[in-house]
Amino acid sequence: MPPLNFSPLLMPSIAVAILFWIWISRYLFHPLARFPGHPVFAISDFPLAICVRSGRSFAVMKEMHRKYGNVIRIGPNKLSILDPSVLHTVYKSAQCFEKDDAYALGASKGQGIFFIQDRSRHAKRRAVWAQAFTSASIETYTPYLEMTINRLMTVVMKNSVKGPVNLGRVFQHWTFDFMGLMTFGPSKPFNLLESDDPNHFVENCQEAAEYFQTLGEVPFTFKLLTYLPLPNPIHQLQKLSEQKIKDAQSSEESLSGAPTICSLLLKAGLSHADVIDDVLFAIQAGFEATATVLTFAMYYLVSDQDILLQLRAELDHVFGPPSPSRTTPVLNYGILAELPYLNAVVKEALRLGSPFPGLTRVTPQPGVMLGGHYVPGGTIVGVPVHALHFSSKHFSPSPEKFEPRRWLPGKDGEEKFETDESALITFSFGPFGCLGRQLAMKELLVLIATLVHNFDFTSPDNFEQEKFLDGVRNMKITYFDVPLMVQVKSRAS
Repeated sequence: MPPLNFSPLLMPSIAVAILFWIWISRYLFHPLARFPGHPVFAISDFPLAICVRSGRSFAVMKEMHRKYGNVIRIGPNKLSILDPSVLHTVYKSAQCFEKDDAYALGASKGQGIFFIQDRSRHAKRRAVWAQAFTSASIETYTPYLEMTINRLMTVVMKNSVKGPVNLGRVFQHWTFDFMGLMTFGPSKPFNLLESDDPNHFVENCQEAAEYFQTLGEVPFTFKLLTYLPLPNPIHQLQKLSEQKIKDAQSSEESLSGAPTICSLLLKAGLSHADVIDDVLFAIQAGFEATATVLTFAMYYLVSDQDILLQLRAELDHVFGPPSPSRTTPVLNYGILAELPYLNAVVKEALRLGSPFPGLTRVTPQPGVMLGGHYVPGGTIVGVPVHALHFSSKHFSPSPEKFEPRRWLPGKDGEEKFETDESALITFSFGPFGCLGRQLAMKELLVLIATLVHNFDFTSPDNFEQEKFLDGVRNMKITYFDVPLMVQVKSRAS
């Protein structure tokens, strides 16, 4: 029998035919084929993963919704829904949708609260965490808050003598220090504000989040990682957590004083691996989101001095001008919580300072109606946070503009704003929602008010505002490729 001679083009042709069939079947015959979207995203999850890896997926989602509509297909089995009417069903209700496999870590021995997919198991862990975020518990953290804000102000003044201050980096170090005290207690603090993070804790957190966010778009890769060593940033963070847990276990101050997150987790009898993952999440989630909103808030305030001066006028009216003789420059939260313009500034910072593509969930069987559309069971869905916050249907006019007045009652003769408060979803909500909302609001109100009351802020002549916004990237954690450099001067001097 003569040998078979295959054309060298046969195998490539077969491969092309298989890919073409996959594309045709997913693009034309898949249950989600009737939903609009870019054709490339219908073929595979990899295009979205590449988009996420670029850090600009939040902007891509906003543009895709502008082009294709409120419900778009962003993966073979994935929809993005720009409609606040679905928030209750997907996220808020007691029977909210469970998390999809983007949360199914394969490379970790433990399972932190953020990665628990099952609603009932998550509720049990959440009950442990909730003890750290009651009003009474949050009040016990006030000394930590005031102490770290005083340290931040000292660092800002010291650095301002040398020139413009990188406020974004200062905020990261402040929130990291504060969350370290909340999580582990005061026995061995991080003190990144003074040390400038020589061990690269912030950078390791950023790289770890980038790793999980990117691979989460292609969940089967997590299973492959079960057989591979952990990337170095994650390994370093786990070592840090182990050491901090040992310190907490040997410290009476941490275990018997104010309820730290670590002490609560240890007392709950969780596995060692679970505690490691949970304390890591506490630090990462607590430091990054707040630092990001603070950076955006100060960017917009410094960029629009009229808004900054109006906020300062409200603060001076209540507290008087700053004075070197005052016992502490940190302003009282109980009073700040009642100030309308300050609260409007914080809400607007939360709206424009959330460059997130959204949190995904999986629809239950046999399917559900969402936004007037039938969505099959097992479909991954999510509401795009950034796109919703920039939607003219919910925030008008000029949704891209920082305008605190949109959160205040209108006055005769002033520009009228239409604001859908239900569309502000920075913290998420429901059974899987953010437990730290009350604490984060306290941090934002107190620090923004204290800074604006005590310092003058101006932009350096060479600071380019558009480049700052163009340099924002998000991969579960936000990068500012253009640092927020600000000139600072004490008002009390």
